[in-house]
Amino acid sequence: MIYNIYGSGLGVKEIRKSFTMKNVHPENNKQLAFAVDNLKSDEYLQLSDDYEFVKNGRASGLRYDLRPTNICDYTKLGKERVRKSNDVYDVAIDTLIDKKLSKGFNPRPYFGWMGFDHRKRIVSYLALVEGHILWKKFRDEIDSQNVGIHGNNAKLKIPSGTVKDKSYTVKFGNFPVVDSNESLVLAVNLHSECGCEKKFYEGNLYSKYVNNINLFCQHEIAAYHKIYDHLRECNDRRLAINPFAEPRQKAIDFVYKSDRVIYKGNLLNKSEKNLLLANICSGRGFSELFKSNNSGLYAE
Repeated sequence: MIYNIYGSGLGVKEIRKSFTMKNVHPENNKQLAFAVDNLKSDEYLQLSDDYEFVKNGRASGLRYDLRPTNICDYTKLGKERVRKSNDVYDVAIDTLIDKKLSKGFNPRPYFGWMGFDHRKRIVSYLALVEGHILWKKFRDEIDSQNVGIHGNNAKLKIPSGTVKDKSYTVKFGNFPVVDSNESLVLAVNLHSECGCEKKFYEGNLYSKYVNNINLFCQHEIAAYHKIYDHLRECNDRRLAINPFAEPRQKAIDFVYKSDRVIYKGNLLNKSEKNLLLANICSGRGFSELFKSNNSGLYAE
């Protein structure tokens, strides 16, 4: 049985029948993002046939520019500087994300950082929302006893958000589990495995143009949240940082509103919704739509 926990499930016909069309004509992605953000609960948007999503100087053959908004290159920052206690709050991933993605950043579909191993980690804005929804939906159903942690490797099975009775095994390497006497461990070298379609198709598409990347999918983000929760309940092991910001209700509402945009006779696909979410974060500010999971250096 196919289902979808992320969207309303309404088609174009149902939307046109159940909602009132809002008479606005955005000229670019940012204007469209604000129009979606301002939709009332009984309204939908229909874009003109000549509307084109801004391509941001895309690479040849691609619909969008896949280069992420870069948060930090830790290989240039240097390990020694990162490990200075006085610099913790300047270089920690969550702090850098909030700082870099303030108002007016370049709204590309991903943001990411370069680890000490010269490998880039990237995440889409929509994956943050879908991972959060997936985690909340199955939070009590995912057995914490099945969280497998061996050193800095972690494994957990996460249900699919679109296919009933299907699940994915998520594996993490360089998972930032720390002992209480360790001063600082960041998730900059975190890497992950998942057998889902996003990881396979979108990750491979990106890798055609930018080599050596780790694209985090919604299942991995949901798994990270669950393991993070599990470790917070442990007395002997603690998690240093969670790089996956949780969406505020405003971000979740925005994604649901974007399900009421009709583009050339169809609803927006995930790539288009993600690009709009990046644009509203650029316009409003990342912290207006997402919040950090971390309180100080360690999860308390």
